[in-house]
Amino acid sequence: MIKKHVYQRDFNGCAVASVAMLANVNYFVARRAIFPKIKHHHNPYDGLGRLYDEIPYVEDPELFTGMRRLGLKIQPYEVNNLSPREVYYRLKNDALFTMDLGNHGYHGCTHCYAWDATNKKLHDAGERMIGYQCLDLNLVLNVRAYKIIHVVEVVGRK
Repeated sequence: MIKKHVYQRDFNGCAVASVAMLANVNYFVARRAIFPKIKHHHNPYDGLGRLYDEIPYVEDPELFTGMRRLGLKIQPYEVNNLSPREVYYRLKNDALFTMDLGNHGYHGCTHCYAWDATNKKLHDAGERMIGYQCLDLNLVLNVRAYKIIHVVEVVGRK
């Protein structure tokens, strides 16, 4: 169960913030677990709390290693052959969703969400100016027509 919402603090920070929600840690702890070599400096001139050193696009190996460093036992799986409805009903645990926003006019753009299995809701880390959104998965998949790229299910915690 996701206990607190975490906002992304970097342009490419949706995966980091989603992992932070799943691990119940703050953004900077998750960021350090996924990107241990990047410096962490606050930008005093930015009211959004962005960082000087923007993080790169998160690749799967970095993401999975970071999730394991935070004590999450994970089970990544591809969803190419599953319909969104099948994914929705198969998930028994919290998970990280990566979706392609290409069908919504953002070609080549992906976004990560944290899935709260207890409440059956997607938590969107979005930037602070967009605001916190807790979305129903069926709404995201059917109305916005996003395509799920992969799911990383959290099957346990250490």
